[in-house]
Amino acid sequence: MRSITEHDPESRSFVPSLGLRPEIDARRKYSADLILSLLESATDKISRSGLGADDALSLSGRALFLRFLVDREIVKPEDLTEVCQAASEYGECFSTPSRAQATSSWLDETFNGDLLPLSFGTSGLSRRLEQLSERNRRDILGQLALIAHRAQPSGQLMFDWGDIDFGHVPVGLLSQVYESHCAKYDASSRSKSVYYTPRQLAEYVVAEAFDGLPRPWTATVLDPAAGAGVFLVAAFRRLVAAHWKHYGKPPTSAEIRRILYEQLAGFDVNPTALRLTALSLYLTALEVDVKPRPLSKLGFKELLGSVLFKFDQDALGSLQHGADSGFLARFDLVLGNPPWTVTKRTAARRRALLEAVRAPVRERLGADDARAAGLPDDNPDLAFLLVAMQWAKPSGRIAFLMHARFLFKQSAPGQLARNLVFRALRVRSILNGAALRHTSVWPRVSAPFCFILAENTKPGTADEFTYASPLIDDALNSLGSFRIDYSAAQPIWHGAVAENAYLFKIMFRGSALDIPVLRQIESRGRPLHELWEGLSLTYGDGFQVGGSAREHQSAGALHGLPTLASRNDLAPLIDTRKLLPFTISRVLYPRSREIYRAPLVLCPVAPRARECFRWAHLALRDVAFNESFYGLSTHGHAEAEKLARYLHLVLSSDLLLYYVLLTSSKLGVEREEITKEDLDRVPIVPLESLPRVHQDKIEELSRAFCATPNEMRAAMNSFVMACYKLGDADLQVVHDTLAASLPFKQNKDWGQLSASDTVLKRFLSEFNAELRLLRDDDRLQASIISAKDSWVWFAIGSAGQDQASISVVPDAHVLAEAFGSSQIVVIGPGGRGITIAMINQMRYLTPSRGRLCARRLSEDYSKDLQQVVHA
Repeated sequence: MRSITEHDPESRSFVPSLGLRPEIDARRKYSADLILSLLESATDKISRSGLGADDALSLSGRALFLRFLVDREIVKPEDLTEVCQAASEYGECFSTPSRAQATSSWLDETFNGDLLPLSFGTSGLSRRLEQLSERNRRDILGQLALIAHRAQPSGQLMFDWGDIDFGHVPVGLLSQVYESHCAKYDASSRSKSVYYTPRQLAEYVVAEAFDGLPRPWTATVLDPAAGAGVFLVAAFRRLVAAHWKHYGKPPTSAEIRRILYEQLAGFDVNPTALRLTALSLYLTALEVDVKPRPLSKLGFKELLGSVLFKFDQDALGSLQHGADSGFLARFDLVLGNPPWTVTKRTAARRRALLEAVRAPVRERLGADDARAAGLPDDNPDLAFLLVAMQWAKPSGRIAFLMHARFLFKQSAPGQLARNLVFRALRVRSILNGAALRHTSVWPRVSAPFCFILAENTKPGTADEFTYASPLIDDALNSLGSFRIDYSAAQPIWHGAVAENAYLFKIMFRGSALDIPVLRQIESRGRPLHELWEGLSLTYGDGFQVGGSAREHQSAGALHGLPTLASRNDLAPLIDTRKLLPFTISRVLYPRSREIYRAPLVLCPVAPRARECFRWAHLALRDVAFNESFYGLSTHGHAEAEKLARYLHLVLSSDLLLYYVLLTSSKLGVEREEITKEDLDRVPIVPLESLPRVHQDKIEELSRAFCATPNEMRAAMNSFVMACYKLGDADLQVVHDTLAASLPFKQNKDWGQLSASDTVLKRFLSEFNAELRLLRDDDRLQASIISAKDSWVWFAIGSAGQDQASISVVPDAHVLAEAFGSSQIVVIGPGGRGITIAMINQMRYLTPSRGRLCARRLSEDYSKDLQQVVHA
């Protein structure tokens, strides 16, 4: 058990940072929501009362700042006359125009003018308020008073101040509140890729970046896209704590300011954001100071131009300053959340951006790699990652939150860019948060994200990194937390990234068991588009009616053809007699007449749920179809109908969904759909390569499936899997991966269900069989000793051993909950047994996971298993 005393470096921030239990996370989330509600309500009403959004933010921010100083007891009752002589209590400091100006002037003077600016200046505040109507003036001052009094937006005063006492709200939370405000009230924030970073994510990034850092108390830190400073605030706190731990005593006010002035730096293109960053850093300096008084000690140097740098006049912003002498190789840590999207797409900007990126690549990897280096879709987050090699010291650390497309892109430029990063940097760990989009882990951000931590040096030939992909867990995610699956958090060799372009996707939606299955599928087949081109057959999208991309063309060649215009409620076999004839005279893209010739296999384009892709469609007569379908014609092939029926079975099977799930850069990452590019890559075993026994089954099975698809699905799946020579264990992997990992609601819900006794017995059976096989020892035996609440406990010992004699660490499940794990292992006293606790959710307890769990246990606890047998 860990103890915290008042003399520990973390003591002043321990209570604010508690997040190990859901009820504490819930209270912290409530505080954040309440502060945000206050700020948004006040800013809305102040803006509507005659002041702009920026001035409204500045005024409400100043009131929040004063509230912070009072609640932290940095400003005490006896200081009131110095703050605002006319006020009888701090709640009156913004109650009149003159008091509001006097209070703001005191804040400016005390903090040397680096506070939230007013467009009319602090000296003009009283005059500006007097110019407003009495009603508007009253509304503005009333909102500021609500904040000063810690009132709810309704105006009703609160009497339980524990939920909003700024003495127990981390300063980093204020940064999150301000960034959230900017995202809402700055109309250009989306186009500028301005999104707030949740405080818990920023703290996670900073904690990972500092972990194991040599001499952390001397570290220099840069955030090149600082926003409102949430990363710099977290880093500042870490630096102070490291200083305290190293020297054995709290740093003085002067030492805290030296850390601020000499060890931190932030870049941004938004001057308002930098002002907010300065405010947050000032507050943090006061928060971590054990002796912040007297008031004369509250003064700070201005940070803009010395610690914080504004690059709003530069075409590339921060990226234009990678080689500046003042920043080159200066920082031990470069971290943050750089912008993910392009703001301006011009040829000149693209050339400049590429040159900015190629300079560090040229220095690290040479001229050839520099010439080949590119930025798929001009994504700036990748540019920041590469330019950070210039800012960081040799072997310094780079820690960024980025868009997760970097991990999953399958285009040639995308793969090249990813491989270049893994050759230029020694990546230490990657956390893939793609499954957590649309959750409270990162509210208001629907794009998939990832976290990458790397050392600024080339990797060695044997270097590995850790890759983990948290899964959806509604109970935790609603609190902004997440759980890391033990089977996904495993070391990966750097060279494997270039060898397997699908590696990150496989280990995200599948596991190590899926790699050989996927390899077998690819070894048996050829990509669909290559196979079709090799057979000189036609394939592609259907006709497109509207649009203004070009002049419409004659569609006379399609006249009279049965027309398929909707993909809803279609049977596997299309009955062309029920379709209306094509009558449109001109369309934007009629396509070639050959693509509509039967036999045809039609696949819906971009199905948005599994129900929309229950099966592909077979047409044995010519049919016109629109761009909602992707058509493959077998017309002209020697065995046209057999080939069409065979392809129809393959593209209707689970194998299609399985392959696409584990290889697509879209499905299960940022879209719940299958694209044409996904279909093009699906490996198809050539018809002539199938054994005669399989070929002879095609027509009969196809007719049966078209007649009763639901009843025949299992038989159809078995046939297709046999064509790829997949065994029973492979089929189980395919089944379990689809059940647990498809990105549809029913699969997400199923994965979080508690396992039944039948499921647990099957898991245990597979676990025991695999473990005995791996250890070549039939004496090993695992059995369930407890399945209460949300955890399942398995005891592993020798066959015949009294499993009840294997002790379980009390409350061990609490530790696992606290650290977001899905599994913990406890070694019994004297090596008498091993106990495994697993979170009781279906996705962790499938038969395939039983095999995987046995493999990991055998690898990681080999000596302990030997001792169990001989105990």
